[in-house]
Amino acid sequence: MTSPIDRLHKDHAHFAQLLRIVERELDRIEALEHEDHDLMLDVMSYITRYSDRVHHPTEDLLYARLADKSPRARTSLAEVPRDHEALLHEGSAFKTTLTMIADGGMVLREDILVQGRAYLDHLRRHMVLEEEHLFPMARTVLDEADLAEVDQILNEQRDPIFGDVVESDFADLYQHIQREQAQ
Repeated sequence: MTSPIDRLHKDHAHFAQLLRIVERELDRIEALEHEDHDLMLDVMSYITRYSDRVHHPTEDLLYARLADKSPRARTSLAEVPRDHEALLHEGSAFKTTLTMIADGGMVLREDILVQGRAYLDHLRRHMVLEEEHLFPMARTVLDEADLAEVDQILNEQRDPIFGDVVESDFADLYQHIQREQAQ
């Protein structure tokens, strides 16, 4: 059986892959090359749907169990829910900007770059904190019953790209990922 922590770690690997896609498109904007706003919008649609609605709430449950069992962990975890909330707002704002562009709206190139890079940086720093400190702490403190409860919640949710079935909303993004992996 795969641990929910292993699944959350795997999510992070997927997010890192998607963030690299957005970063390449931001680099194209900066270099005044043709960028793919629709591709970035697909990535942000996925992140705001899956990460903000499934991944982070699952982590919050895991961290709540951890905080209940470890006073030392409680201190480390105090900022995580606020960080998840900030990431939700930043991701939603960046997605809104990309939606405006897709709908024909005008946005300053510098605004896209600043907003996009700030979000990428924040999410990457957040994942490093979890990977290097919080996940290892959870592995040592939580028992099988705690992990089983988190796993049950996680199993009720489906990943719309990296799960068993790719949702039609994300078919283009999935194809892009497949092409990248084949190179």
